[in-house]
Amino acid sequence: MNTREYKCLAYGPGVIEGGACAHPTEFIIQARNDHDENRNSGRDHFEVKITTIGDNPKQIKSELVDNSDGTYHVTYEVEEPCEVKIDITFENEKQKMVPIRGSPYHSSFNEKTNSNYNQILGPAMAKYITSSLEQISEFISTTSKGINLKDKDIENDVKELIAVKEHVENVQSRNDEMVFWLDCVDESLKLFQKNEKAKDSQLKSIKKATDSWHLLKKRAKETKKDIASNVENEKEKN
Repeated sequence: MNTREYKCLAYGPGVIEGGACAHPTEFIIQARNDHDENRNSGRDHFEVKITTIGDNPKQIKSELVDNSDGTYHVTYEVEEPCEVKIDITFENEKQKMVPIRGSPYHSSFNEKTNSNYNQILGPAMAKYITSSLEQISEFISTTSKGINLKDKDIENDVKELIAVKEHVENVQSRNDEMVFWLDCVDESLKLFQKNEKAKDSQLKSIKKATDSWHLLKKRAKETKKDIASNVENEKEKN
């Protein structure tokens, strides 16, 4: 898959859960170039298709505005409580429409949520950033301990060996998911920073999380090699 089409992503209240129905909501599509850098010009071709989930699905109209800086602002509104699926496609160099990273996205709406939750700099996004940083940090911390062989008797304790192996495999299987998640939080924080709403602690946290994830992947590879003979021995026993 072409790097440019893979690395495009969307973020904002319109692509997360818990929005307010009967009020416009919004999200941003960020285009990237072949070097995984944010594009600073427009005229890319994106298509957005929003559909309600459930019996008798309905198409929801949306408006896409090219900001001519690599970002595309999308707004839409649902009339009543529902869940929606958001398909976002991008025209690649072969003039073929392909899904961007994370597509299809999902969102939900209810009558109790305040309308300001639908705003791009509103409380929904602030909570999303805080919660995501906490969850990412917890996952990295737990997995780091899980692949650390210190004080683990993998020679004689099969359960400990299996646990380490599962943590290593989890790092490998969740790589795309984690990188995507980190990118979405990073882009959200950049927008908040631009509007002087980001906290210094959050900016430090996203950098630390990104660095820690890269380090964790490296350590997982090393641990996989370290336990390879033990895993093979157990396979032969079984």
